[in-house]
Amino acid sequence: MSCPKWLPPCSRPCCPSLSSVFSAGGAEGNLRVWILGLLTAWGGSAVFAAFGLGIGLTLRAEIVTSIPGLTTTALAFIGNLFLPLSGRVLQVGRWTPMFGVSDIARRALTDGCSLSGVHSSLTFVLLDVGGWFVLFVLLAARAYTKSSGRA
Repeated sequence: MSCPKWLPPCSRPCCPSLSSVFSAGGAEGNLRVWILGLLTAWGGSAVFAAFGLGIGLTLRAEIVTSIPGLTTTALAFIGNLFLPLSGRVLQVGRWTPMFGVSDIARRALTDGCSLSGVHSSLTFVLLDVGGWFVLFVLLAARAYTKSSGRA
């Protein structure tokens, strides 16, 4: 798979390596699925960038290096990213930011079905991701104004 010409030059070196890894692993999908999955996962990372910014501005430097990684890993497990969840755990996991971002990124391939076969409404998932993004941006903005003394 060659890189599309519309990709920015800084991202073109990733295309051959990604396509070779995915091909060797047996991953399949048409170009539309790959591009939509990549773009939605990339856009969804803004949620976690805002989270990291808020944590980084709130906590001391000694602590902040481990908190985001541990929190993101816990959210990934609860958010149905690693294991197919069902029942009450899935109902709780649907309200996490990781569930929404991963559901949107997989939507082009799975048509909204999770790993356990449960269908999610696109409206719910978009509201979930948008709500978490707004919350994390507001917390980061509050931490910034507090740390800079502009409150």
